[in-house]
Amino acid sequence: MRVLVTGAGGLVGGPLADRLERAGLDVVRSGRTRRGRGWLAWDMTGPASTFDDRLDCVVHAAPLWLLPDHMAALAAAGVARLVAFGSTSALTKRQSASRADRALASSLSRAEARLAEEGARLGMNLTLFRPTMVYGYGRDGNISTIARFARRYGFFPVAGRAAGRRQPVHADDLVDAVMAALEEAGTFGRTYNLTGGETLTYRAMVARIFEGLGRPARIVGVPTALYGSLLAAAGIVKKGISPSMAGRMSQDMVFDSSAARADFGFAPQAFLEHPERDLPAP
Repeated sequence: MRVLVTGAGGLVGGPLADRLERAGLDVVRSGRTRRGRGWLAWDMTGPASTFDDRLDCVVHAAPLWLLPDHMAALAAAGVARLVAFGSTSALTKRQSASRADRALASSLSRAEARLAEEGARLGMNLTLFRPTMVYGYGRDGNISTIARFARRYGFFPVAGRAAGRRQPVHADDLVDAVMAALEEAGTFGRTYNLTGGETLTYRAMVARIFEGLGRPARIVGVPTALYGSLLAAAGIVKKGISPSMAGRMSQDMVFDSSAARADFGFAPQAFLEHPERDLPAP
């Protein structure tokens, strides 16, 4: 099987391409620039491409909305199997107070609909994965952002009780999901929510990060209405630590992954089992 992995320089795409190669598959990695042998320089933000070589399968680990415009070209190259990563943000951010969050949810939802339509028209066997909060190897924009903030300032501000529940999922568990589902016919035409192996509140998640850093958990509660203004006044608004987080900290973002467990044995690990591996270095 010849497999194209998009987003092969990313947190999920890179380890996935490595695992597929170790399993004996012929892997082509794609990104905006060529990075060496076996890489395809492909800017998916541009017009639809043509492919000189035959492809059997695509695992799409780049932003979901980049894929629909290229479906016909991929089908013409022989692709009959497609596994794509979206996000549960398509559901959790629909009603966000943040315009950017709502735009992200809309982009994801439109892409899901177009993929289903094009996949059916082109005869592709499509499986869509919606992971929750993805982390791993100190490279993510979620857990690693909190860890860097906590390490630098010695505390972390949360809005209100920060009792909204989370299910952080490790990148390796997503790789495992692809490997298990890739040739499993029972997953064709299905959408799966992929969660971490543990559900915990936002506050408890932050406390676990402090524990992983080997530091006491100094979590400062801030009234939700004042969260943004106080962060700005303190000069600590940063990428990933922003006023729009306030309302989400009390929102449950919990999903059922039992279908994935039943259909292909999805068995994710508990949160932050290996902090030395998964938190960013000082």
